[in-house]
Amino acid sequence: MDEAQSNIEVVDAALTAIQGGDLDGALGRFEEDARWGVARSLPQGGLHTGRGEIGKMLGAVRERFSGGYKFLHLTVHGTKDHVFAEATRSAGKERGEGAEHVLMLFHVVMGRIREAREFVYEVH
Repeated sequence: MDEAQSNIEVVDAALTAIQGGDLDGALGRFEEDARWGVARSLPQGGLHTGRGEIGKMLGAVRERFSGGYKFLHLTVHGTKDHVFAEATRSAGKERGEGAEHVLMLFHVVMGRIREAREFVYEVH
């Protein structure tokens, strides 16, 4: 398996866990002092540093979507140390009111996510 595919699997596992509400499982894919920057146009916008802060931010996003959401039309592409993911985050199986089309960039080092940056393309 090449490094890009391995990194895609790390990010895919983290996103699957996030979507399923398993925040501890997702956070286990991150370095202890990882950072996640969220677009300032979103309610949880700003820089979140460390697993604890990232976990609180992800929990707040789940609450904003009435306790959960799906990544619709998720596409993931990887390189040697970066993984790009594009999806629509929605409370249901369809893109509804409040859905967010996002692009996420993950920097993966030795099988752990070091940094994530999230950009919003469109809010419905």
